[in-house]
Amino acid sequence: MSIAFVAHRGSNTNKTSGTTISVSPSANLAVGALIIVRCTSDNIGGSTGETDWHAISDSKGNTWTKIREHTPTSFYGSGTDAGSVATHSTYVSKLTVAITTSDTITLTIDSAVTAKTIAIEEFSVPEDKIFSVIKSVVSADNQTYDLSMTVSVNQEYLWIAHTGEEPRYDSGSHTQDSDYSGALTIGTTGGGLRSNVGSHWGHRVFTGDMDTYSVGIAGTTDSGQINSGIIFTAIGEINDPDFTAPGGGGWFIF
Repeated sequence: MSIAFVAHRGSNTNKTSGTTISVSPSANLAVGALIIVRCTSDNIGGSTGETDWHAISDSKGNTWTKIREHTPTSFYGSGTDAGSVATHSTYVSKLTVAITTSDTITLTIDSAVTAKTIAIEEFSVPEDKIFSVIKSVVSADNQTYDLSMTVSVNQEYLWIAHTGEEPRYDSGSHTQDSDYSGALTIGTTGGGLRSNVGSHWGHRVFTGDMDTYSVGIAGTTDSGQINSGIIFTAIGEINDPDFTAPGGGGWFIF
């Protein structure tokens, strides 16, 4: 395989009002490692869909690219009330400076919120090949997902799916796609479920030009509804050094 999963490298959650949350990796992250960071937080309010409230940095100064950030419409209140739904984002960096267990990766949010999560996933990529984020889509806002994505070239890709949710998942509420690994769900705790956010994760390396990610999220809250959405992304090798990935902005070549 060209791209391979190495390990989950730690996470952090808190429910203290503020604009940042940080995590130190559970093992040293070497130069050349491909690192995915997934984040969730209470929404700031006022906007849904493609938002731009999150930013990632680390204490060593690596460059982080936002693949996508999404805020679904809430089942509660006006649909855009602050703190009623999870804003979730996915970031990537191919490290140019090693990050050790004494360093930090930090999520910064435009305005103070209470519930926040951050998690680190490490992958390896060969040094002699060029990769890019090829395509990324988001699901409709719902509770059960069967999300498909088609890419233009039939080849090997790293497919990653990040589900953000508020209220936080409850025990047994997820049914992970049987083709996907790494179903590690993290979330804040304390108080009612509707005061918490969660982050659910899946990944696989697969050769093809289309894949489908299916995850069931049961309504286990006091009202039987969970506000959630999925960011679904394909990362693949490119053979043309002049290649420009579609979409601009969050797309990058490494």
